[in-house]
Parts: sequence; C-alpha cells; structure tokens
Amino acid sequence: MMIKFGFYLSGEKGYKCLEDFVDAIGFSNVAYVCSSRDLNVMNDYYDDIKSLCERQSIYFYDRSDPVGLKVDYIVAIGWRWIIEGQEKIIVFHDSLLPKYRGFAPLVNALINGEDEVGVTVIKASSEYDAGPIIAQASMQVNYPIKIQDAIKKISKIYSELLLKISADLIKGFPIIEYNQNDLEASFSPWRNEDDYLINWHDCSKKIERFVDATGYPYAGAKTKIGSNFVRVEEVNIIEDVVVEDRKSHVGKVLFMDENKPVVICGNGLIKLNSFYDENGCSLVGKIPFRTKFGN
Repeated sequence: MMIKFGFYLSGEKGYKCLEDFVDAIGFSNVAYVCSSRDLNVMNDYYDDIKSLCERQSIYFYDRSDPVGLKVDYIVAIGWRWIIEGQEKIIVFHDSLLPKYRGFAPLVNALINGEDEVGVTVIKASSEYDAGPIIAQASMQVNYPIKIQDAIKKISKIYSELLLKISADLIKGFPIIEYNQNDLEASFSPWRNEDDYLINWHDCSKKIERFVDATGYPYAGAKTKIGSNFVRVEEVNIIEDVVVEDRKSHVGKVLFMDENKPVVICGNGLIKLNSFYDENGCSLVGKIPFRTKFGN
C-alpha cells in the first residue's frame, strides 16, 4: 500500500523541502499541500509553493479553506498554526530541542550568539514543541551571518531529514523516538514589531547579530531619530574607544565615517552602513552629526 503524506508548509524551508521531496521520491506520495500567507515576512513563499503544486498536479489548498483529507502522515514544516483533528503529525522545528521551544527559534538563537543551531523532528503533542524526538541534526555558526543565509543553510538539513524519514516510512520501517528532557527546556517567545527595536545599551557584537538576524525576509531592525522610525539594514563593528560617562551617551553618533554614523553602544561601537527612513529612502549622508538614536 502506498504511503500518503499531507504537507503543511510555509516559507523557504517548506518550499525547498517540497521541491526536494518531489525530485527524490515523487509527487505520487503527496496527497495534498496546505499553505498560508504569512504577513510577518517579506516573502512567505506561498505563491512558490502553490505554483510548484500546480506544475506537479498536487492538490493544494489554503489554510483558510480546510478540506480534511485523510493521509497516513502529516508533515509540518515552517508551520505556525494549530493542526486540528489529525493524528500522526510530524513536526520540523528550527532548534535543537528541548532548547528554544516556541517561536522564531532560529532568529533568537542567532541573536544570542549560539555556536550551534539545528533542526529537530518531533511527534506533535498537546504542549508545543514538547513531543518525542524522531531525529535531530545541527550545524556550526560562524558570525557574522545574515538570517537569509542561515535559512538557506538550515533548509538543506530540513530536506535531508525529511527525505530520510519519509523514505523509511515508505519502506515500512517503524519510527524510533525518544522523550525530551523537560528539565533542559528553554522557551523562545513570539516576536512582534516592537521586538525589532535596537537596544543601544547592548554590546556592539549583540547589536550586529540582532541586525543580521532580523533582516530579510523579516522586516528588519529599527531605531528612532526623534519620533521617526529608521530601519537599519547593514552594520559593522568598529574598534572601541574610551567614551567618558558612556552610559549617558549611549545611542549618540560619535564619529562620521564616509558620511556613515558610528554609534556609541553599551559596550563597543557600531557603524551604520545602510539605513532608511519610513519611506525607504537612504539616510546615509543625510543626518546631522549631533544625532542620537533611541527606542
């Protein structure tokens, strides 16, 4: 009997996994694909996933229009919503569980400067990301790294795990699982627009990681000049100097380097190489020397 999978997919990881699954295993094992728009990212890959399904004659439907088709296994990749009334749900999660249960785990891990990130495949459970582990794989992180590049690298791990697990299931091999150690769990809260604000009291290394981790496909780090928001796209660390009474001057421009501001951080200095106003216009060379960035 042919094993049928239902896929709940979102984002680049979801698209890449479906593409690799079809190439390696074939479309006949795919019963359907469900996807959803995600307004929190600039490119949610919804149209790419839908287009791939159309080319391969795979049944596609939107999350807002559930059809309740029966399958042998459901696979959720990049999925942020509850899947109701289904059994045998296999969930791919962006962390080395039990660390970083919850939302935006890769973003938060990169902001924290983790040396290692990865993917964990689990069985769905009533408590989010707490189910038994089916498989896990990791990769080393070398900073600085943009979130877009990290997603591309980790997408390969997703595909490798998906192809291995699905091939085993198709061959009739049983799923081998083991329970997580709840005592080692940590939780990654959801992020909203307020969480894109740069905290200039952080050290320059963390601010650089923050800007890199919240960039495309996300909205991007932001700060304020007066009452106006500014999006910060590209920064780099500048060798620190002694700043008298530093705590009183955090966020102020200390130097201009090629018309680009060098800003005082809680520890260290950051140069803003690319930053924009609310209309998307570059502010390089357009702000006065006596500027203070805040939140």
